[in-house]
Amino acid sequence: MELIFIITLTTQLIISFLARNQKTEKRFLLKSAQLLYLKSIKQLITKTGVYTKIEKTMTSLHPGKDKESLIHQYFITKIRLSYALILLGNILALIVSLSLSSNSLMTEGLIISRNNWQQGSYPLELRVTPTADYASTEDKSRNITIIVEPISLNEEQATLLADELINKLPTLILNKNISLGQVTESLNLVTKVDDFPFTISWSSDKPSLVRTNGSVNNQGMNSAEGEVVKLTAHLLYQDRWLEYHFTSDIFVNVVPYLVADKIRWEEAIMTAVMANQQESAFSDFFKLPEMINGTIISWQEIKPKDGLYLWMVAIAAAIIAFAGQDHDLNKKVTLRNRQIDRDYPELVRKLALYLGAGMTLRGAWKRVALDSVQSAGKVNYLYEELLYSVRELENGIPEREVYERFGKRVGIAKYRKLTGLLCNHLQKGNKNLLQVLREEVELALEDRKKAARAIGEEMSTKLLLPMMMMLLIVMIMIMVPAFQMF
Repeated sequence: MELIFIITLTTQLIISFLARNQKTEKRFLLKSAQLLYLKSIKQLITKTGVYTKIEKTMTSLHPGKDKESLIHQYFITKIRLSYALILLGNILALIVSLSLSSNSLMTEGLIISRNNWQQGSYPLELRVTPTADYASTEDKSRNITIIVEPISLNEEQATLLADELINKLPTLILNKNISLGQVTESLNLVTKVDDFPFTISWSSDKPSLVRTNGSVNNQGMNSAEGEVVKLTAHLLYQDRWLEYHFTSDIFVNVVPYLVADKIRWEEAIMTAVMANQQESAFSDFFKLPEMINGTIISWQEIKPKDGLYLWMVAIAAAIIAFAGQDHDLNKKVTLRNRQIDRDYPELVRKLALYLGAGMTLRGAWKRVALDSVQSAGKVNYLYEELLYSVRELENGIPEREVYERFGKRVGIAKYRKLTGLLCNHLQKGNKNLLQVLREEVELALEDRKKAARAIGEEMSTKLLLPMMMMLLIVMIMIMVPAFQMF
């Protein structure tokens, strides 16, 4: 698994080395992104038609500016972001993977480290593979999960711990009582105590007074001095191999381990592993079997794939970030079209005003462009398109062609209709142009009202979910106290 990360990281280092002579700013990964764009990405997007699509979008958003430079900058920004995410994810994945490898639980291919009894058992995923010289048509390689049992306590250790716990029990079971000589409340007959490996069960010689769960029945007692009850604690230490029982006597019971004559391959593996663990129950380590049912086998630890998962997340994040740039660009185009569509009535109104004042169409167009202003901190796309068309007029491009280009660049039907009216006026003459423009203003204002209503309805729909969530919260706030009163 580490090999994938090393190969990916090495590839990125080679790309960075090859990109060292790229002529651009000295910013993080900028040269590498430019090299990738010029050597591979540009050819790919040109063949797939993506370049043409982005070119049209950039023309709409930035009229009159260098399209090649804008597209170059756009794709390098995308590539740089995705490249950085891959690099970061690759480094983190390699660190995590190496860290997990250094904390391996298996050494020398066969030795498994055990926990002490306080840490308990733990699962370990392993892959067992027969050796190459094993002749069989059946693939007997298996992924298995074994439970590595903790180091067992010997009798002396268990006895010392039992004595220590027995000395603590009188205090532990008091609960709210002042002393064991004056028991008036229920006792806390614990069944498990932290830092001790014993399971505790209780017996009472007078269960009518003190039950085994610790409840005390002292109602109706006639004797003021009370009545002595004998409670017996049974301490049981038991793991997979051994059992110690502490009361008045000590019993040691070794659990028999029977193996069937004919078992499946997986069962044979587990049986052999458990047998080796049992043989070394008092050791810090145990050795995995080297042969099972006459078959020589090898072992390898299956390490967690956290590093691989992190690497995959980084790759996915890079892809999402790369695609997200296109989404942002499309969003800008949508906002641009909405803004230009919203400004249409004002444009037609000003044209009608200046034409009615006796100005020529060319003069009225220039005056409208100069009157347009940019909002503070925001781009006015119609203003940029108008200024671009004025520069074309000043550069000697025929007036009719300028209007046609303007309509095509804007790309909205009502603007193409307007430029069609203007071109028809220049070509054939139209005495009713002023009246037509005034009627167009009325229609445009009506369309603007409809668009505003549509936006309002859209916002109402978007607010529906938050409103429902708020209603749910209010209902919960009202109903929960009401239910708690019952």
